[in-house]
Amino acid sequence: MKKIICCFIVLRSFGIFAQTSAVDFYNAAEDNVKLGFVSEAISDYTQAIELDSSYADAYQSRGFLLERINDDSGAMADYTTYIALEPTNSFRVLSALGKIKYGLKDYSESLKDAS
Repeated sequence: MKKIICCFIVLRSFGIFAQTSAVDFYNAAEDNVKLGFVSEAISDYTQAIELDSSYADAYQSRGFLLERINDDSGAMADYTTYIALEPTNSFRVLSALGKIKYGLKDYSESLKDAS
């Protein structure tokens, strides 16, 4: 298994798996998440967003990773953008946003996100 992961990393670093679109970068990020490469995944999500600033799923996924590495302000920014892009499909993100605000002791804002 380690050999497969190493081969993937080497091939990717030489551009064999070159990304050209937001979807390509998003898919590369998803692969990096599966492999446990969090910073690389965040970078790929960022590239996807730079190519398509309305890519809601990239904001959501990057937000979850940013939250995981305790970048609360970055996660809140991504969650807020996701909610603006996907207002009818935001329950999971609203819950995560409320959890961060609660952890920051911003109880009134946390309640707003929960309701």
